[in-house]
Amino acid sequence: AALIHLERFLNRELTKFDLSFLGIQNEDDFRGSDVWRVLTNITGSDMIKENAIRSVWNPTKDFKLITKNEFGKLADYAFPVFALGYNWLQSNDVSAKNVAERLNSEVKAQVKKEYPKATFKKFIIVTHSMGGLVTRSLIQDDSIKNDILGVVHGVMPASGAPTVYKRFANGWDGSEVTGSAVDSIAKHVFGATCEKLTPVLGNSPGGLQLLPFANFVNTGKSKTWLKLIARKLNGDIITATLPKSDPYDEIYKDTNSWWRMVNMD
Repeated sequence: AALIHLERFLNRELTKFDLSFLGIQNEDDFRGSDVWRVLTNITGSDMIKENAIRSVWNPTKDFKLITKNEFGKLADYAFPVFALGYNWLQSNDVSAKNVAERLNSEVKAQVKKEYPKATFKKFIIVTHSMGGLVTRSLIQDDSIKNDILGVVHGVMPASGAPTVYKRFANGWDGSEVTGSAVDSIAKHVFGATCEKLTPVLGNSPGGLQLLPFANFVNTGKSKTWLKLIARKLNGDIITATLPKSDPYDEIYKDTNSWWRMVNMD
């Protein structure tokens, strides 16, 4: 039902009014939603529209409203919507190969079935979270890369996620920590403690690929994302921030420090 809704919403803005039964030919008249009217240069002040868009979306570059003529060219296209899942525990590269195979065999075949008179052009990939990492491999796959027009990323962990380290060290957060009912169930699946979680996550290439990379930069534009605070026996408080440069040597491969990510025992 969700996919059907998305497909209808995406395509309804590109549909021409059919008034031919009244003898009216209107090649440039389209059915448009509120979003369509905001982004298309049809009525109202362009400056007012552009300022409204900037205040909501905060684009980093200058942009221009889509002209009615440009929008009209899209009316010759249909945009069927598909969702492809993958096993997040396996390597993102393996997942990408699986997705590529399904795009080439299943999705293209279904598109041909639904639109027998149309010609397939390109895929537009929309990702969520880890799916962005899968797509990084997908767009390099020789069997599919030339069929991909573009990618839209959503909340992609572009340089990894520090949460993975935390869960290695502490176990999976429960609802009492995150407030999420999903986490109250997930902690029993993945492991509520590091002893139970390490055998699962430690043997999951996809999970390990979510660890922060060497180029990870946090909100403060610093590469240090792990802050350590401890109290000595004499009461002194010691602090440290890591990594200084390389998280692999300084954090992930360190098995001796008390803050080590993986407890070998």
